[in-house]
Amino acid sequence: NKWIYLCMNVFPDHMDVYINGVRMPPQQLKEVPRDTDLKLSIGNLSGDPKPRYFAGAISEVSISHGIADSSTIAATWTNIKQIVR
Repeated sequence: NKWIYLCMNVFPDHMDVYINGVRMPPQQLKEVPRDTDLKLSIGNLSGDPKPRYFAGAISEVSISHGIADSSTIAATWTNIKQIVR
């Protein structure tokens, strides 16, 4: 088993993705995120004509309204690595 720590900050025009505490190149968004009546899905793409499901276990999901700063993200990954060695 392998842990992967994923964090995303979503903005009107792009999203910042961090994998295991490291920021990836910004991802441009094709459209502005908006309020919707669709349910939030974690592990699959709801509304996709060809659903794609994540094959594996998903644990410790957290969603917040704030922006996660890079130092907090890096510190969280450091703490996770100490626990799951």
